[in-house]
Amino acid sequence: MGLAEVLQMCCLSRRSGQVTFRSGDSQGFVFIQQGHVLHAMCGPIEGEEAVFTMLTWPGGGFSLNEDILPHKKTVTLTWEQLLFEGARRADEGISAPPSTPIFTAEPVISTRAQDSQPKLIVTRPDLPQITVELVQEYTHLGRAANNEIHLPYPSISSRHCIFILSGPDVVLRDLNSSNGTLVNDEPINEAVLLPGDIVRTGVVEIKFEAGMKRPKLRAGNGGAEVPAPRGPESLKEVPSTPTVTGTTVKLPGARPSGQGAPAKVKNDAAYVRGVSAINYSDLAKPEAEKQSSSTMLLIGLVITVLVAGSCIYFFLLK
Repeated sequence: MGLAEVLQMCCLSRRSGQVTFRSGDSQGFVFIQQGHVLHAMCGPIEGEEAVFTMLTWPGGGFSLNEDILPHKKTVTLTWEQLLFEGARRADEGISAPPSTPIFTAEPVISTRAQDSQPKLIVTRPDLPQITVELVQEYTHLGRAANNEIHLPYPSISSRHCIFILSGPDVVLRDLNSSNGTLVNDEPINEAVLLPGDIVRTGVVEIKFEAGMKRPKLRAGNGGAEVPAPRGPESLKEVPSTPTVTGTTVKLPGARPSGQGAPAKVKNDAAYVRGVSAINYSDLAKPEAEKQSSSTMLLIGLVITVLVAGSCIYFFLLK
């Protein structure tokens, strides 16, 4: 497939991630989000010229890594405009396939190890600028103190909007706020944020910057398992309300590890195979014994009647 077919397929299906396109010994990258081409790299060339260069390559193979978000925006044309302009240049002979292979080094190898997150740069009118990393699945913004992003301004509703990590994308949703939520000065109900988008909520301006890698939910301690306390502390009563640590909720009534003997787990697969926890043959024994006694009594009665009838028959014949 050529890059034109690859872009058409990925953009029509509204995919997001890093497209690696290989043609012979040449390699380049195109970054898309929700079907929009945002960034491209081909050797030292970036942006739309990089796309036009790769459009001249003969067919090759491609891969899509949905774990990587576009880290900057260098392309302003739509994918349809890119393909149209690339075809026009090919017809006029403006661009030609390279005589030597073009190899583009993958740009995010070092950043993947850092596991960077999408972030918001919040500019407030009376306080210093702050940066908020979107590490949770849901991040609320509002005037109330229980919001993850607390902005106590009258122009902002108590629950103004919410940022949602949806797969490789960050979705902004307005929560029926009084003054509305704007993205690039346009009112929205819900929108997928692109790198560099400016969000306005009341008097606050927020700039969205996408991370290299798709966000992952993490516990407050970095995902490491916390050992259960030993000694008298482990015998304390479990609180009746859930304890929240980061994004991990510890439910009430949970038994700490190391306290008491572990409960025996029933083998549901064995039950499916017919080995039930209830022995139905034992339950059937009293009924079976009762039925057996009644049967023997009936057989004895029949034999008695037959013997008596035979005796009477022979007696009458004599």
